[in-house]
Amino acid sequence: CSMHCGRASPSRARWPRWLSLIHILGDRSGQDALLAEMSALLDRYPDDKRQAKLLFSMALLADRRSDHASAERLAGQCFDLAERCGAAWPAAMSKGELAFIQSQVVGDQLGGIEHLKVGLQWAARIEDDAENTRRYTEAQLMTLWAMCSTMLSRIDEARDMLQAVLARGVELAAPRLQLGALGQLAELAAELGRWDEMADWAQRMRCLLYTSKSRRSPARGRSPSPKSVSWPTARMAEAIVGAVQPIRLREQRSESDGA
Repeated sequence: CSMHCGRASPSRARWPRWLSLIHILGDRSGQDALLAEMSALLDRYPDDKRQAKLLFSMALLADRRSDHASAERLAGQCFDLAERCGAAWPAAMSKGELAFIQSQVVGDQLGGIEHLKVGLQWAARIEDDAENTRRYTEAQLMTLWAMCSTMLSRIDEARDMLQAVLARGVELAAPRLQLGALGQLAELAAELGRWDEMADWAQRMRCLLYTSKSRRSPARGRSPSPKSVSWPTARMAEAIVGAVQPIRLREQRSESDGA
């Protein structure tokens, strides 16, 4: 038994690094190779909890390829396995993936919220660690819930949830959480015609992006990648701020013409 554990330890030591690579690599073929290597190692050294994490990573990759049928199937398999072996993080995240597909692809926001309710129950069971995994995961699921609430025109509920996510993101020094909340808050303000408020949220996005580029996030251990987060989001924030002034001018002219 000790020999088996000794042989298994190298793969286990490399596992966290592989998970982070899978989630940030832009090269889909590179992700496939890493997943295949992880799958081969799990065939040699079975571990249900790590198998559940692998299934979630596979579901996420399928989603990024817009293969929603495969993503839904893999996320369902992930949750079933995680539920059986008591793996809280993959159980919570797989429910988040199922909620996204149900609400954004199928168009059933109420069904998505039901998935999120279960996901949050599992997230509460995560043993928090130095990376604040439990609180970070809860905030991710809350962000998805806010998206569902917005599509159901539950504006106050969505705003309250997003502001809670934003506060947690600030507390955890997690730029990605903050950017997700700020972007949705800007969209909410736009839907309500609150252009000054929309510009304020976009300005906060822009400031966050430029300040976070030069420092690492204690919660996640890395700052946003210019290719994956900072650059496109920065351009979006700039566009929002730049668009507000013409909108204000048009409204002022319309009011003057009406008078």
